[in-house]
Amino acid sequence: AKTGFELFVHPFRAGDLWDIILREGKSLNIIPCGLGARDSLRIEAGLPLYGHELDGEFNISPFQAGYSWAVKLQKYKFIGKEAAAEKINPDTEVARLKFDGGKGIRPIRQFDGILNDDGICIGHVLSCAAAGDKQIALAIIKKKYNSAGTPAGIYYLARNAGHIQQGRKQKINTGEKAAPDINGTVVERFEKF
Repeated sequence: AKTGFELFVHPFRAGDLWDIILREGKSLNIIPCGLGARDSLRIEAGLPLYGHELDGEFNISPFQAGYSWAVKLQKYKFIGKEAAAEKINPDTEVARLKFDGGKGIRPIRQFDGILNDDGICIGHVLSCAAAGDKQIALAIIKKKYNSAGTPAGIYYLARNAGHIQQGRKQKINTGEKAAPDINGTVVERFEKF
């Protein structure tokens, strides 16, 4: 088993600490890891990141993110209470999906479209990470499709000029029809360990 640590240090000394840890820890096989490790762990577990599964491009509320228990609307007053109350029963929510991954399969990216069985866009990828030979995505989708076992497809957005010339869309809107590039399924929102 590997252990990770988070250290807080004055920014002027962070570089020195980094060098010391790597030099002194070499014999212990200490290796650095970064945001990729954080993202793969949180996505696989189904946990949100502010700016992706909370707020962000889609203005996702705690109710949509699966954290309604953390918002106490019965409190007398707090900043954002009125805005939170408007989103108490949203028609979209954050889902966790699983797709094939590994060698030869194009990685899923933020904003790629989530398609239902009829090829209709029902939402968008918020975050995605590799997990062994699978890809786990967190996406904002129509609530009625968010149950474990529901099939889902991915529409890969254009990532370069060649893709655009081939007719691939740079953006897909909810309700648009497209052919899935890869198929998967909705899984339980939070991983059980």
